[in-house]
Amino acid sequence: MIQKQMYFIRGYYILLLLVLYLSFYEKSVFYLFFTNTILAYISIELARWVKVSSSKLVSLVLILFWLLFFPNNFYLFTDLFHLSLLSPYDPFTMMISMKMEIWYKLLLYKLS
Repeated sequence: MIQKQMYFIRGYYILLLLVLYLSFYEKSVFYLFFTNTILAYISIELARWVKVSSSKLVSLVLILFWLLFFPNNFYLFTDLFHLSLLSPYDPFTMMISMKMEIWYKLLLYKLS
């Protein structure tokens, strides 16, 4: 069961990375969503490797690497900065814009 879940998670991240790459990469400042998603996925994969590792030394090394990638605070700050660049508010009404492009980008942001 765990193996099926891991395949689902890997598939989700591969699909998400593909969508982010095609939507943002080198087209706008939002290409950092792509790199932040990769960095977030590394901690998931390292946690899985720790669980299946049979050597305590390998597990310790993997845990140390996991600690480097786990704190998502850095990614969160950069994402909040880039989210503000989306300008989701209509300048005339000061309400959230109804443009589909803005909603699409907000959806991609939420998925990453």
